[in-house]
Amino acid sequence: MPRPGLGRPPRHRLLSVVPLALVLVAAGAFVYVSRTPDSPFDPKLTPISVAEAIAEYRAHPEPVHPDITAPPRTMPVEPAKGIIGFTPPEPGVYTYATEGGDWVEYNGQNYRRDFPAISAATVRRGEGCSWELAFQAAKEYTDGHVQCSAPGQFLCLAHIQAITFDDVSRAMTHQCHPGMVQVGGAAVGPNGQNRAVCHAGAHDPSEIVITFQGTEEVTVDGQARTAYHVVLDSTVDGEVKGTAVADVWFDAETGTYLKMVRKQDTYVELSGSGRVYYRVRLTYQLQSLTPQV
Repeated sequence: MPRPGLGRPPRHRLLSVVPLALVLVAAGAFVYVSRTPDSPFDPKLTPISVAEAIAEYRAHPEPVHPDITAPPRTMPVEPAKGIIGFTPPEPGVYTYATEGGDWVEYNGQNYRRDFPAISAATVRRGEGCSWELAFQAAKEYTDGHVQCSAPGQFLCLAHIQAITFDDVSRAMTHQCHPGMVQVGGAAVGPNGQNRAVCHAGAHDPSEIVITFQGTEEVTVDGQARTAYHVVLDSTVDGEVKGTAVADVWFDAETGTYLKMVRKQDTYVELSGSGRVYYRVRLTYQLQSLTPQV
């Protein structure tokens, strides 16, 4: 069977059936491109320097998404006994050592891009328990989270992704109502679990299983920090199918991401054209507990 060409109708068709940034909440985003091996694209990344991120923060220190960053009116669970904290982290720009990248697989070809060795991540404070975190590895890939650090529980309120491959770009926000309990509720002892479903408009919902692994120590810039080790397994089964895993160590006092290992394998079936895969393998490691402002 001949391979599909790049003509305008097939391109529009693909974009109409594939949500370019359908997010597996807290574990990654779906991105699919409309190019074929007959017309390869350039999966470039334009790194965002720490200095650029600091300048952006100084110009806009307030929340980027004030409607989403509003703290929940009621908490989904009672505060868990024995949980340290949480209070929101200090605002500013943090730095993360970064390894890995993402890629698209289609018709036997891979379109891969490796991420910069250092990623900036900006924290903006909202009201009460809420705060925003935006990983800014590159202009073509940003990964945002809206969190709530409250006494005895740590929530994810939304996950925001903006990803570009060549001239194709989309952004999408998944919101969690009620907030997804990442630490607290039943996820406080070894193998304790919470479950959540988060939505982005009319797209397929993401189902997430949150498993508490244990309380561990993570060293950041020579300082040992108590961390809650949590694994978030996400699945989706609709037009887009697949799984994603985020292995995360949250600071026990603030909920700051001390370390995150992200793995994702998702795909879409194209009639007569096979599957288009989007994969992610990334590790973020916090370099300093003190933000730059």
